[in-house]
Amino acid sequence: VNLLINFAYSFSGRIVNFIIVLAMALYALFDRKNLKTGAIRIEKVVFGEERTGKINTVLARGDFYMMKFLGTNLLDSLVIGLINFVFLGIVKADYQTLLAVILGVTNFIPTFGPIIGGIIGGLIILLTKPEILLIYVIFTLILQQVEGNFIVPLLFADSTGLSPFWVLVSIVLGGKVF
Repeated sequence: VNLLINFAYSFSGRIVNFIIVLAMALYALFDRKNLKTGAIRIEKVVFGEERTGKINTVLARGDFYMMKFLGTNLLDSLVIGLINFVFLGIVKADYQTLLAVILGVTNFIPTFGPIIGGIIGGLIILLTKPEILLIYVIFTLILQQVEGNFIVPLLFADSTGLSPFWVLVSIVLGGKVF
């Protein structure tokens, strides 16, 4: 009974925290303009008028590139989801739409997302239609190589202003370093 009470208390606390964070995020999203105005006022008091202008220029540039990055990452995830949808339709997999959505959404997560999505998709295929599992695994591995070496550099080259070669170099070096 004690274990059940502790679990219920912990679980309910996490639900309450999730709801609070969700509400704060929604308020921040809907009241973005007023929050920005307030932050600028605080900046002017702390840093002065001239530094505030320089800081906001840098922040605006960072915001611009972050939004381009997220948009490009979203486009990449959509492309991967659509490619998987077509492939799963060709091999007549059960739950084709669900699997494509899972693979597209998890692809949005850097580095480990495609692995997580591939494992979840593989488990679902193993439970529903195990005869296509090997084809699914081979296709997923090939698709991830094509995506990482061709699709991502082409998409991100446009959003960053770099050539696809330098995007690929930065991905490889960043992956080795981090």
